[in-house]
Amino acid sequence: MLRGDRSIRTGALATLRRHGVSSTAIVDGYIPAAARELGDRWCRDDLSFADVTIGAARLQAMLRELGAANADDMLAASDAPNIMMIVPHDEFHTLGGMTAANQMRRMGASVSLALGQTEDEILQKAMARQFDLVAISVSCRQKLDSARRLVNGLRRALGTGVPIVIGGLVAEGAEDVCALTGADAATSDAREALRLCGMNGRTLAPGAGRSEQDQ
Repeated sequence: MLRGDRSIRTGALATLRRHGVSSTAIVDGYIPAAARELGDRWCRDDLSFADVTIGAARLQAMLRELGAANADDMLAASDAPNIMMIVPHDEFHTLGGMTAANQMRRMGASVSLALGQTEDEILQKAMARQFDLVAISVSCRQKLDSARRLVNGLRRALGTGVPIVIGGLVAEGAEDVCALTGADAATSDAREALRLCGMNGRTLAPGAGRSEQDQ
């Protein structure tokens, strides 16, 4: 991820595959671990903003390639739960939401991903389809106020019958997230998000289903 040139292309995916690493392990393990490493090095001032940006873009490119390659395997059944995964426009890192969407699709859900859209665009998208669950990726506590406004807007648009879940790093060990945002649940575990809302997905591979966020 940190090689010297500025190209988004990387041979990391081919290298992992050559060593027999499965696509599931790459999505659920290697990509989140690499994202955390980028974040840790950024906090230690070991990496520049450009390094982190390019590294994150390469990880996202890997995730998109893996998602495209597995698209036929993740076609949802006609009665699958419809999930809306939101990464708000003020969230600069989308990798966590994309990873969670990939995991939910592997569990059998039909996921509509809303990346970087305004609140009006999100509400229009939410009303255009019958969703069973709305998930919002939030990176830090400073974003909880905007998350609360978005939750309120979704409640007005969808009513109280559609569960809303807050995910992302902010959900880790924070017991007051629901109270501060008005969401029904807060978790960074994709399987738990479905279970909290009364949905059962297909069984993931052992150890899969936990969405470690890159924010």
